[in-house]
Amino acid sequence: MKNIRKLGFIMLLITYFSLSTFLNFYLSIEVIQWIVYGFFTYYLFFTSRNLQVNGEQARTKTFNWILIFYASFVFISFLRGIFFFAGDYWTYKASFTNLMALSIPFFTYVYANPIFLSRVLGTWFKWGPLLILLLFFAGFRLVNFQWAIGPFFMIGIFFPLLAQKWKFIFLLAFLLCFFEFDARSQLIKGIITALIAFFIYIDHYFSLRRLKFIYFVLVFVPIILLILGISGVFNVFELDAYIDSAKVAGFQKEDENLLADTRTGLYSEVISSAVNNDYILFGRSLARGNDSELFGLELNSLVTHNGLVERSSNEMALPTVFTWTGLVGLFLYSLLFLSSGYYAIFRSNNKYVPYMGIYILVYWAYSWVENPIDFNLSNICIWFSIGMCVSYQFRMMNDIQFKGWVNSIFSTRRLNFIHTQ
Repeated sequence: MKNIRKLGFIMLLITYFSLSTFLNFYLSIEVIQWIVYGFFTYYLFFTSRNLQVNGEQARTKTFNWILIFYASFVFISFLRGIFFFAGDYWTYKASFTNLMALSIPFFTYVYANPIFLSRVLGTWFKWGPLLILLLFFAGFRLVNFQWAIGPFFMIGIFFPLLAQKWKFIFLLAFLLCFFEFDARSQLIKGIITALIAFFIYIDHYFSLRRLKFIYFVLVFVPIILLILGISGVFNVFELDAYIDSAKVAGFQKEDENLLADTRTGLYSEVISSAVNNDYILFGRSLARGNDSELFGLELNSLVTHNGLVERSSNEMALPTVFTWTGLVGLFLYSLLFLSSGYYAIFRSNNKYVPYMGIYILVYWAYSWVENPIDFNLSNICIWFSIGMCVSYQFRMMNDIQFKGWVNSIFSTRRLNFIHTQ
């Protein structure tokens, strides 16, 4: 259990590194980040041995096999990059940095343990808000608030289950998300969390059958929209062509357009780069990015100076996974989300875990638009959430036991639920 306590404090360091580029002083040395990642992985590895995750793996064989194939393919993509694609400091650096980001799912079965999550999140909620408050004095702005409050988004969907004191703190965190209307992604994440929390509050009007229907909507609608966009039939990003900009003028600054299309050009570059360089199936490896006239020339002239007119990653998570690992890696990465959502919604004994399944499916759908892949607090919390969806212990709790688990995060008392081995 000492390893779990140490992981809680490592999460605080990860919180700092997730925000460091937005501060007035920049002490985020790359090597230190890699050392933190090394300790994070080290303690997770030994925690997995102590928690004996084999029982969880045996009960979710489908997800387990997907995870094995995914981890193997990511490692192969890393080796391809090191031996065949990397050639200078920046491409070698990209190989290791991108491996850090894609390896977070490797320990999903550790995240699936209720005691692990309760104690790690408990440590973060004890010290994390204070750290964020201190960083505000170091130049941290509300426009970047989303990168600091991953645990608030994750647990915030269970707002109706919280004690009164923590309801006030969570409500304050959500309200801060709405102070910067030009931070569209932050605004959307806050709305998603609030909506799911509201659905839990009115759960007696919201049947499991409707959640199952929403599952299929969230799986197929993004794929359909992607096909329509690529074929030129309908581009969902061109909102200003369908919505009168005057209707949102009161919510934006004079020099900004909340309906502006900032994604079509990026998708065009990602897809054309894959076609022109013939890496559609297996990707360009973790060492390289997509060809980019929008950003590549500037990056090469100001930073890399290696002659590569490329962008290592994009704002959208799933197109970035496609660039690194191709259709094979994108398929496996997506299956981790879709299969865990299935376990949560179709194989749960309580009414709360299915809503976590909806949460991670919404995140997957939104990853076609936003959510850059990086080793940061936000992405770690998403995989914590996926661990909960896969977890047999979480799914077999009754409603009272699950509520007890949620409140155990904020209490020093012994966990008051029964967990199943």
